[in-house]
Amino acid sequence: MSVEEYRDVPDTLSVRLSEVCVREKGFRVRHLHVVTTLLDTDDVSSKSLANLYKKRWHVELDLRSIKTMMGLDILRGKTPHMMRLELFVGLLAYNLIRLTILNSAAVADGAPRNISFTAAKILITTDWSIMLFLPSTALYPYLMSNLRALTKHCVGHRGGRLEPRVVKRRPKAFPRQQEPRESLRKKLVVDYAIKLCV
Repeated sequence: MSVEEYRDVPDTLSVRLSEVCVREKGFRVRHLHVVTTLLDTDDVSSKSLANLYKKRWHVELDLRSIKTMMGLDILRGKTPHMMRLELFVGLLAYNLIRLTILNSAAVADGAPRNISFTAAKILITTDWSIMLFLPSTALYPYLMSNLRALTKHCVGHRGGRLEPRVVKRRPKAFPRQQEPRESLRKKLVVDYAIKLCV
């Protein structure tokens, strides 16, 4: 924050503290204290604050979709500019998928959170290649039928999930690469030459 922005920040800030009771099995916490700047208790009740706080799990799911489903957990660019570009293009594609999900939910009067992210991603990646060969008069009916079909790909009920934090796949038996590949290749050549001499 700049010096001017810092000067504009008020000296005090009024907040509201709400206690939330958790009565679901599997939750470690029984009481939460939610702090908010939404001070009007008539418009925003403690119960609605609790429901909003519970929905924060969607943030975790969205981050997982960005990292694993979009392949942005490992950036392959070699320079900061290329890494930024790779990240922004990935986020652009992610927003396109979310927009498709939103349009699909609007067509079928459903909830966007109930539509599968993976199904939407597959639909978009296959649609690009198919739409290149369609005549312009067939584009709109084709897109509408795909949006309706997407609503059939629903995700399971995700309320109060209780999942173990374990890794399903075992790591491979190779050691981790901790130095540049070129120096590892040179070591392999030296080791191979030594074995030939012995």
